Amino acid sequence: MWCLLAEVAVDVAIGEHGDRVWDLVAPILLVQEAGGQVTNPAGQPWTERQLAIASNGLLHPMVLGTIRATRAPHPPAKDRGG
Repeated sequence: MWCLLAEVAVDVAIGEHGDRVWDLVAPILLVQEAGGQVTNPAGQPWTERQLAIASNGLLHPMVLGTIRATRAPHPPAKDRGG
């Protein structure tokens, strides 16, 4: 998926929580050299064992905003009975 992002076949790639540096150092370099951006979900530089969010760079703020919105706590649903 990282190579697909670097060659502009996809716009976003998300790693796995717990990825190690040796798992992502080469893919991150490919994405960055292609003009993309890789951060953690908070928009900070990615570090080991965090979730890596990669995009084409243009969509990165929107991707991070969407992830934050889905991670925000939702109020519990009211019991409708029945």
